[in-house]
Order: sequence, then structure tokens, then C-alpha cells
Amino acid sequence: MRVLAEAPARPEVFLFPHAGASAAGFAPFARAWAAQFRLLCTDLPGRMGRMTQPPRIEFEPLIADLAAEIAAEPGRDGSPYLLVGSCAGAFLALETARALRSARQPGPAALVVLSCAAPDVAALPYGIAQLPSPVLWDYLLTHGGVPSELADDASFRRLTEPALRADFALFADYRHRPGPPLDTPVVVLHGAADDGLRRGELLGWRRQSTRPLEVRTVPGAGRWLAEEAPDELGRVIAGCLSRSAAPGGPPMSDSAAGQAGQPATWRSSVSG
Repeated sequence: MRVLAEAPARPEVFLFPHAGASAAGFAPFARAWAAQFRLLCTDLPGRMGRMTQPPRIEFEPLIADLAAEIAAEPGRDGSPYLLVGSCAGAFLALETARALRSARQPGPAALVVLSCAAPDVAALPYGIAQLPSPVLWDYLLTHGGVPSELADDASFRRLTEPALRADFALFADYRHRPGPPLDTPVVVLHGAADDGLRRGELLGWRRQSTRPLEVRTVPGAGRWLAEEAPDELGRVIAGCLSRSAAPGGPPMSDSAAGQAGQPATWRSSVSG
């Protein structure tokens, strides 16, 4: 994990970027909320600043390592913390939470999902990592994976293509296995301008938690919420942490008991 903001005695927020991205994708959010949270972000080998290292492309061994790293953080003394996953990074966040539960470690106060379909209905990128370069970039443009102005930049392509291929290989290795839902609230955020996700795909996250699902629509935002709506994201995280600390709030450890399929709350905008 790479530390983006070191705020002593503040709640920890663990960030999982979208495919092909690095900690830089959370930079606007980190700048806006550095004084409020201790922010840590996955920094995988074979990506960006660690480009020269062999990439991690096997999903389950990576999850085991991420869970062990989070469990070893000094803040894991019972203090509340959150997991935030952007797009496919939400699968890393979810499976890390499940691995922490299996290891009998304290669970997160909430799982915050940004612009991602539920794992049991999401389309995974099988074969995408092996596409020829021109076909890969056509795929990304068609599916909104990169802005067209960046995709036309040859230097940007050279810099990011290895990380994109590594992440597509990683997420193609993901197999969601049904299991007991987490006793952790799940909050799903999506941009009103993001037409790549259907309502049912977002509501499917309720199967991953015993708690009622909350889905929030961010007006005017597209897919990249950490960059486009950092203030709204911070307010949602602060609200989750505040509820976890309140009497009757969710416990800090996960339980295998309970049933998924709780009702969902759909909000048309993000509020404090």
C-alpha cells in the first residue's frame, strides 16, 4: 500500500483504483481530504511507478497479500476503517474484505463502490490483455475506458498500456464465488452521466451484504468519480465513518450469519 495522505489519529481509508490506473487516479480526492483521513492506495508491481517489476496477474494470491498487509497496519487496533474500490478495483476491495473476515480480522466500517456492476453479474475482460495494441485501444475507446484525447497520445499509450494489460489479465483471473454476505454496509456511487451501467447491475451489490444497500447517483459526473467528484466521495466516506461510530452503528467485525437481498435505498444525489 502506498500512503497518499498521512493524517495522524485519523481513520484509515484503503483505496483500490480502476484497471490501468495508479494512485494518481485518487489524487484529487487525496488533495481535498488529506487532513481528514489517512489514505492508503494499492500500488501493484508492473504498474506506473513499479513498471520494471514483474506484474501481479493472479487474483487470489494478490487478495491474500492485500488482506495481510491491511491487517498489519498500525491502525488495525479496532479503529474504524473503510475500503473504497473504483470500477474493477471494487472487486479487489470486496474480496479483500472477505479474506479479512476469513482471517477473523476486524472488518471495514463500510465498502464504498464507485461505478462498478455487482461481481456476480459483471462482464470480466477475458482475452482483452492479449489483444493487439490497435484493437486494445479501440476496445477502450468503445467501452469508455479512456478519454479519446488521451488515447490519441502516443506517449500516453506507451506509458499506460503495460499497466492496462496487467490489470486486464488480473481481473480476467477473477472468479466470484458465492459465500455468506458481509455484515458490512455497502454504498454504491455512480455518475448520472455514466451510461455504461444498468440499475440492476448496481442493485446487485445488495447480495454482498446483510445490510440494506445504498445506491447514490452523483449529478453531472461520469465514470471516474474519484477525479470528477472528490468532495462528494469524501462526504460519503465521512458519513459512513460517522454512522459506524454512533450507538447502534455497524460492528467493526464481520459475521458470517445473515441473509443477503436486503432492500436498497436509491438516492438521486450525494448529500453530506
